[in-house]
Amino acid sequence: MRIPQTNLQKIKAGVHFAQAGLVFITACLALAVLTKSGGVGGEVGYLFGLCFLSIPALIYLVMVPMWTRAWRFANVYAYASLDVLFTILWFAAFCAVAAWNSAGIRKGEKEESSNDKKTGSCSAFGYGSASKCEVSKASVGFAVIICLLFGVTSAISIQGVMKYRRTGIMPNGNTKSHGQAEQLNVEDPNKDAWSTNIDEDDEAGHGNPFGDHNNASSLTMPTAYGQVAQQDNDDAAYGLLHTDQQGYRNTSHDETADELPHPGRQMSYGSSAASLHAETLPVYDETLAPSALSPTGGYEQSPGGRVGFPEGRLKMEFDTKTPQYSTSDPNSFASVSARDRWPVILTGAIDDIHKAVSKESDAEKREEGKQITAGLAKLKYEVQHDRQLSPLVDDGSPDIAGYNAELKQRGEPKWFNVPWLFSECYLYRRMATLFSTSQHWKSYDVFSKQKMSTFRSSRPAVIELAARYNDLTKQLRSTDSALANASEEEREQAQQAVFTEMCEICLWGNATDLSLLTNLSYDDIQKLQGSESRKANEKNIVVNDFPAAFATLKQAQKSGAKERRVDIVLDNAGFELFVDLVLAGYLLQSGLATHIVLHPKNIPWFVSDVVPKDFSDLLNVLVQAKSFYETPSEDDEARGVTPQSLSDKEQQDLKLLFENWGGLYAEGKIVLRPNGFWTEGGSYWRLPATAPSLYADLKESELVIFKGDLNYRKLTADAMWDPTTPFAEAIGPMGRGSGVRVLALRTCKADVVVGLSEGEDERLKGMEGGGGEGGARKWAWSGKWAVVSFCDGNA
Repeated sequence: MRIPQTNLQKIKAGVHFAQAGLVFITACLALAVLTKSGGVGGEVGYLFGLCFLSIPALIYLVMVPMWTRAWRFANVYAYASLDVLFTILWFAAFCAVAAWNSAGIRKGEKEESSNDKKTGSCSAFGYGSASKCEVSKASVGFAVIICLLFGVTSAISIQGVMKYRRTGIMPNGNTKSHGQAEQLNVEDPNKDAWSTNIDEDDEAGHGNPFGDHNNASSLTMPTAYGQVAQQDNDDAAYGLLHTDQQGYRNTSHDETADELPHPGRQMSYGSSAASLHAETLPVYDETLAPSALSPTGGYEQSPGGRVGFPEGRLKMEFDTKTPQYSTSDPNSFASVSARDRWPVILTGAIDDIHKAVSKESDAEKREEGKQITAGLAKLKYEVQHDRQLSPLVDDGSPDIAGYNAELKQRGEPKWFNVPWLFSECYLYRRMATLFSTSQHWKSYDVFSKQKMSTFRSSRPAVIELAARYNDLTKQLRSTDSALANASEEEREQAQQAVFTEMCEICLWGNATDLSLLTNLSYDDIQKLQGSESRKANEKNIVVNDFPAAFATLKQAQKSGAKERRVDIVLDNAGFELFVDLVLAGYLLQSGLATHIVLHPKNIPWFVSDVVPKDFSDLLNVLVQAKSFYETPSEDDEARGVTPQSLSDKEQQDLKLLFENWGGLYAEGKIVLRPNGFWTEGGSYWRLPATAPSLYADLKESELVIFKGDLNYRKLTADAMWDPTTPFAEAIGPMGRGSGVRVLALRTCKADVVVGLSEGEDERLKGMEGGGGEGGARKWAWSGKWAVVSFCDGNA
């Protein structure tokens, strides 16, 4: 199949075709020189040989970037190396032959006794006839042109290498890892790379929709132990998951849910909590809430129990009227994401499923996996070539109708001219349908290995946090600790300091100054509050509402209410999920909360977002820490690295952490509550009207913590707010009067930001890399800056 080329690559291919013609002419001229009578130097032989040597190089440089079956040989560094190498070789060739010509002319002049010969002309040529000299000179001229053309293609190839190193995008818009090409071919792998059986498939006049899959190669994703070896008894991992399966779920994750055990199963490691108790918190059923169309008033109950919607009424009606960030805006991170990031993400997904399929022995499952690979490749092709967003295939989930209705109302947009938030949600939802509509791959998480590898790479911080958490737990339970004997004022100050520290760990994903959390005395509290690390952590938080959030929880604690719930709408798996559980454990053991409800996604989402299975994977690591951390990953094996062994103390700390969290799960104090609303395509402005049961449930919470950049974008509708807009205003129906207390913990990785003081945005833009006068808010793209925004919806 033919691969679409950029204009620059078309120019490069054209230059190579021209070179091929010139090489043929040069070879003929060199052959003529070699066959004429007289002396023949090695220089001409070198030129003739170089002509033949150039042919396979030109074939590689033209055919590999152009045809899918040759894509396995693609390498940006090889392109550049060949172009530069042959520039040098042809430079040497024409210089050598030109020098040979000059030597022959000088020799002829010395041998001629007549003075009527022109000096420096071919009329006096010491190695043969004048015509031989003229033909040789002509070959030098063609060699000069070929050399110059190789110089042009070298410049193009070097530019391609620079772009690849910067973005991961190959010269023709595809993605590979480190310039290496591993064939990811949807076609029969036994077909010859140079087969003439092209089988091009023109879809809607746009060429082959699967072409880019074959362009794509293996994006080197760091792989780890990932899936812990199966045990005879899975209770160690799944027995702790006290899950409240709320709302509808995508069918692709029904199997994941089914894997969770009955709450009464025995726990491992001799935990005192012998069983898990049933969920006692309020339940709701989001199948009664809308997922597609929404009226402006009232809901029409259908016979099946779902909410019906009058035709023409859409969820978009609940959105803010402030324009949203669009992929068409070259000054926004939306444009960068659509053009550069998404193809890389899709290539990684293609690589993952391709490897899984190659290891599969079941023929039916293998074939179905190939179809999923082709679907991902088609999606990648459409993104890269700015095709229209096509309606989602109905996989039986209620949200599909909503996505498709919104697509229609938005005028069936193209990838490079569509609101960023909706299109990015659509991207991951469409990926999910490829698995959910399959028979054998419904519960497969294409991002699972990547999520576990990030947790593996965080080993030092995990071990450090486990030890500090266990020490803090002992202190909170002890009647002889410095904290237990402190005054009420000192205890409250310590509580606020630790709360802030724990939340900052969740915000930044590092252990900050945890060494001060052990055996806290009043002096220690003062040190923690005034430490340099505390100031360093806070200077990059441009909006800091931690004190208001703590005051809310403390006030509820002082009120003596028996049920004080905190909800956490989760973001990333791996180490971030680990620290979220650390925060949850602290809130419970310090008395700032009596229950924690964790809200994961119900399908693989935005690469690293938490799904219920990520909990079992994480807990499996704690149970089998030695096996997980000491078994070399694929990356370790490739580099010949042997992981360091865990010490007995480190194993014990992780075991104690497992048992502590196990007890909290067993008592029903921590529950998982996935909901289909979190993976819909719109903002949280729609939540009160389109997910009323979820909304009513969140109002029962003392504090709802929204983690991460995506949740912040959804809260603020990813709209182009003035950065000084109050947070309470930017979150619309979730703001004042909503009945929901919202705390957003977000490191900035997108353009939208609100709640800044006057002039702060300009100050940050003025810093190096901040965006300057170009209009882009680049300071908010890197994750270096953060916002902690609170709104009391009961105020």
